[in-house]
Amino acid sequence: MSKNSQIWELKYIKENEDPQEKNKEAKEQIKRYEQNEKFKRLAAGTDIYKYIILVHKDRVEILEE
Repeated sequence: MSKNSQIWELKYIKENEDPQEKNKEAKEQIKRYEQNEKFKRLAAGTDIYKYIILVHKDRVEILEE
């Protein structure tokens, strides 16, 4: 059984905001987390799973990165 690490990024999308832009921001944030030295140390030797949660007014999307 392999060990895993997870990164979850949550973005709330207001009515006047572009969901694709928020998704792009989330991906950029995940990249920053992955480059963080503490994260690298803690996640060493694990499988890393990345998820983006986009919260709209009337629904929630969970995307696997």
